[in-house]
Amino acid sequence: MFTNNSPENILHTAYEAKMISSGDNSPSIKIKGTKLQYLLVLIHLGFESNAIKMMLNWANDEFEKRVNLLEAEGLLKQIGGRYYPTCMIITVCEGEKLYNLCEPLIKPTLKIFENYSSRIEDISKRIDTFNHLSRESYSLLLYSGVLLDFGQINYIEENYLKKKRPLRNKKRYYYAIQEQELTDIEAFGMYGNTYLDLGEVQIGLYGNSRYSTLNLITADNETFKEYFQNNSTDINYKKKQLVKGFVAADRQKDLHLNVVYEKLGLYQNSQPVIPVFKSTDLFILNEIANTISEDLVLLFNENDKPLKQYFASSRYSKEITYEEFFIWWYHFFYTKVTEELIKQGVIITSTQKNQTYIIHQ
Repeated sequence: MFTNNSPENILHTAYEAKMISSGDNSPSIKIKGTKLQYLLVLIHLGFESNAIKMMLNWANDEFEKRVNLLEAEGLLKQIGGRYYPTCMIITVCEGEKLYNLCEPLIKPTLKIFENYSSRIEDISKRIDTFNHLSRESYSLLLYSGVLLDFGQINYIEENYLKKKRPLRNKKRYYYAIQEQELTDIEAFGMYGNTYLDLGEVQIGLYGNSRYSTLNLITADNETFKEYFQNNSTDINYKKKQLVKGFVAADRQKDLHLNVVYEKLGLYQNSQPVIPVFKSTDLFILNEIANTISEDLVLLFNENDKPLKQYFASSRYSKEITYEEFFIWWYHFFYTKVTEELIKQGVIITSTQKNQTYIIHQ
C-alpha cells in the first residue's frame, strides 16, 4: 500500500494489468510485469522525468525510447511538456475512493435484483444445465457474471456511455493497471471472466482468484501428465480432449479421470458441478442479462453527478476520458454488488470464489 510514494515502495508493489476488449484488440507490446508498467505508474503519481530515469536506471535515450513506444501505442500522451498515462492507473488509496463512490448505488441495485428475481429464476429454468446443479455451482456466474459483468457491459457501453472503446494504435480496448495487495485474490477483489476458445468447445472461468488456483484455465502439462501418457506439449489439445470427454453423452466412468476432474474443480464427490452450456443457451443468458439492463442505465443516468464531479476534480481528468474512468469504476461497482448478493444468500459460493463453465456446440 502507498503509505508514501517512495521509489522503494512503488517499485516493490505488485500490479495487475486488466483489459476490456474483444478479438485481437490489445496492446502490441508487453506491459504487464515490465518497466513500462512502472513508468506509467510513476508518471501517474506525478514523478518528474529525471526522477523516473534514476528510479528505473535508464539513460536519456532509453527513457525517450520507452516513452515513444508508449505514445505510439496510445497509452501515453504529452501536454504542455508533461507526460500523462492514457490508461487508468489505480492505487490502493484510489481504489478505496472508487469503492466509496459505489455506496449510494448499492441499495437501489439490490432492489432492482429483488424486483426481477422471479423473472430471472423463470428464464434460468429454460437452461437445462442449471436444473441439474446446486445453486453453489452456478449462482456466482449467473448473478455476477451474466447480470452484471460480461453479460451486461456491452449494453452499458452502448446505452449509457454511448461511445466506442478508445482507439489505440488501430486497436480498441480499455486498459488499467491496478495495485494488488494480496497474491491469492485479484486486485481489489474484483471479479472477472476468462475465456479460452478451443473451436468446438470453449472454457470459461469467472471469479476473483482465477490465476492463483488450479482450474481448467491455469492447468499446465504437469497437471495432465498422469492422464495423457503421450509426449505432446500442446496444452490446449489436452484441455480440448478432456472437455470433449467431460461433455460426452456416453461418458464412461473412469476413476483415474475422475481424479483429474476433481482436481480441476469439475467434479465434487464424483459428480459434475459446473455448468455446461449449449450454444443456444447463450441467447437465453443474454435474455437474462437484459431483464435489468434498462434499470441499470436509468440508475446511472440519474445518479452519475458524484461520479462526474469526482472525475473532474481528480488527476484522472487530465489522463483519461470519463468513459474509461466509468468503465473501471463499474468493475468496482459490480464487485461490491456481488459481495452484497453473497451476504444476502442470492449468490452461494464455494471457498474459492471461481466458477468454471463450458460451452459446446
